[in-house]
Amino acid sequence: MKHTVRLLCVVVFYFSFFITHANTTGPLSGKTFLQPRSVGTNAARELVGWRHYINKKTDKWLYGAFNVTPAYSHTFRPARIAEYFFGCDTITISGSQVTNRDTNHMLADYFGLSPTFFSTVKIKPKLKNTSIDLDLYLGCTSFYVRILAPINWARSNIELHEIVSNNGNSTAFSALYMDTTSITPPVTSFTEAIRGNITFGDLTEGLDVCKISECARNEFHVADVHVAAGWNFISRETGHAGLNLRFVAPTGNRPTGEYMFEPIVGNGHHWEFGFGFTGHVMVWEYGADRSISLYTDLNITHLFDACQRRCFDISIDCCTDMCKQNVSNVASRYILVKEFDANNYIGKLVPLANKTTLNCNVKTGLQFDFVFMVGYTGPMFNWDFGYNGWIRTKESICITDKLEESTIGLKGLQNVDTGAGNSNATQSNATINGNNTGDATPGLFVNQATLVDATSPIFLKNTDLDRKSAANPRAFTHKLFAYIDYHHVTHTCPWINTFFIGAGGEIEFESAHRRRFTKPNKNSLSQWSLWLKTGVAF
Repeated sequence: MKHTVRLLCVVVFYFSFFITHANTTGPLSGKTFLQPRSVGTNAARELVGWRHYINKKTDKWLYGAFNVTPAYSHTFRPARIAEYFFGCDTITISGSQVTNRDTNHMLADYFGLSPTFFSTVKIKPKLKNTSIDLDLYLGCTSFYVRILAPINWARSNIELHEIVSNNGNSTAFSALYMDTTSITPPVTSFTEAIRGNITFGDLTEGLDVCKISECARNEFHVADVHVAAGWNFISRETGHAGLNLRFVAPTGNRPTGEYMFEPIVGNGHHWEFGFGFTGHVMVWEYGADRSISLYTDLNITHLFDACQRRCFDISIDCCTDMCKQNVSNVASRYILVKEFDANNYIGKLVPLANKTTLNCNVKTGLQFDFVFMVGYTGPMFNWDFGYNGWIRTKESICITDKLEESTIGLKGLQNVDTGAGNSNATQSNATINGNNTGDATPGLFVNQATLVDATSPIFLKNTDLDRKSAANPRAFTHKLFAYIDYHHVTHTCPWINTFFIGAGGEIEFESAHRRRFTKPNKNSLSQWSLWLKTGVAF
């Protein structure tokens, strides 16, 4: 038993060190994609309830347990999720003819909104998960197999609360700017524009990716199938210690990039392989039916390459963010681009996102899921409470699709027509805020001639793609959980000896930085969860 205690101490020490040093540097905002933690990766919920019926010291050639766990989870702190995508939770949209525009306003013109349009938008992303875990444990002396299959319904949405100060419906786009003639803006709110598929003037192909849906989006799948095969090298009445090999088969959906904050069931369709450690030691006993034990589970897996489709921003050195955080390239995917054929503009505008949403291979080095728990066993009721930590290292992305170079260039504030034909003018330094300098000029068009590329057209290249804009940084969460159950020994069924049913809850916080140094990164979800757990031991 001393060996078990030593192993538990080593695990605790190692992860205490890792937690202390699990910090990233630099601001994290303006991302295009967020991969949540899979509902199947939850060592805390898997351990509670049946820990007394698994990893047993027994002479039986076969024993086991099976449980069903319906659960519901809901995110909170929506402002932090919004900051992950936009750098802040409130953005301002203003047109090119609005005087005294702030340098952090998004340019309304890109979305088909009037040059005099002005609104503020509060962003509230939410994610709900309803799941049912099916969990089986089979033991044979010191060897065992565990199989987990969570069925998951994920529902996500980004609520937009917009206050329109001026819809600009009386101000048209000037002739030559979006078309050869002046045109009336097709929409009068950002909320409507960001839903996508809006066309006007030379923009004959509306936004069809990175949209924000009016309604919640849903996905329903088996999240992933987890299989662990292990050996308890210490197996006693008062404790155990064991190792296992772990394998995860993806059964959920792949990201497509069509919507921002799209619902993802599972881990993004990665195959996983790794190992785990499990152990416990009894620290107090009273009679034959009351005891307190300390438990720990540690699972480490590598996530292999997964083919996904993600949207990428572009790298432009002079970009500024919308919330004064000195972050480059926020939302540059919504800038309009001109299409060219043999160096000549063909009279077609396209949102940049339509061109930079590409197939890619995504890989994550390691994922850690570890739990430390105190468990009380009584004559009729069991209590569990503890801490669960989850760490996922940053993603690396290899873009497998390619831009067709020498075919698109940033439009920016430039016209599409010269009055005598199509205009080849491009603006390679165009930004989402319209290259606003923050001065008191009456709108942006006074800068049109100074911003044009002297050697137009300048085309976008594959090297301009910002891989980091779609890559998840390192994620780290803390979770506290508690659980209580009732168990009953039955003699009526020859192959079932115990029935149990219980309820639990957990609260999880994102945290990738020590607060005394910098604010936490907004790269994972804070959420609460409630669940029921019922099963049998045999």
